Amino acid sequence: MNLILGVLLALIYVLTMPAHYGTTVTGFPEGAFSCQSEQALMVGDEIREINGASVRTGQEIVYELFRAGNDPDLQYMSDEYNRTMIRVDLSVIRDGKEIELKGVDFPVLSEDGLVYGMRDFYYDEQAKTFPSTMVNTGRQIRLSVKTVYESLFDLVRGRYSFKQLSGPVGTASVVGEAIKSDATASDGGSRNSFLYLCMMITINLGLFNLLPVPALDGGRLFFQLIELIFRKPVPTKVEGMIHTVGMALLLLLMVVVTFKDVFGLFG
Repeated sequence: MNLILGVLLALIYVLTMPAHYGTTVTGFPEGAFSCQSEQALMVGDEIREINGASVRTGQEIVYELFRAGNDPDLQYMSDEYNRTMIRVDLSVIRDGKEIELKGVDFPVLSEDGLVYGMRDFYYDEQAKTFPSTMVNTGRQIRLSVKTVYESLFDLVRGRYSFKQLSGPVGTASVVGEAIKSDATASDGGSRNSFLYLCMMITINLGLFNLLPVPALDGGRLFFQLIELIFRKPVPTKVEGMIHTVGMALLLLLMVVVTFKDVFGLFG
């Protein structure tokens, strides 16, 4: 039900966007890094890949650059103004031909111990039609699923620390900030931060529950898969004990993260 609701929220989110954002570069703000690199972006370039990851929408470009900023393997640099940037590889369509741009620079933003890659160019806006809305909804769902699983993978790899975890208290705080952001958004600004957050939380719950972790539905499916393969169920007592231990560990994690969130409110 979480996944079904997530799909519906994704459709509403796409419908509330003022336009569909494409991947073609339409211009640069003053001082942009990406148009000054040795292999620079140019107006009219259609971005197809960022560090090997396929992108088909403006939201996917933002996500890939955002995530690249926190990659310790990427090269960090400083210009004459002591500004920090990251260097990524792009695949673009230019004059009808696909070319590789090696080492395009982008600015970063540091916040709460994390480094985020930032887009420093403008991309095209496409008219909203029924077919394009359906296609972009599918792409938004795919991006949401990718975000959930890659964030979990990055957490396991240590790219995110315990400080970035949030429980119910931290989630409520972020939801409050999203509502405040929507209420104070200026004309032309985004007013669907709360909707986007609800979509991500809902999809996150549905996907996390499918992980093969004891005490979750995914854990139960894992035991059923074992039964299907070996034609013999795991003893009920053993399975029950595993689920009990898994539930205890999940509850312990929730308590620890909740205490961290509470202390953070007074920090």
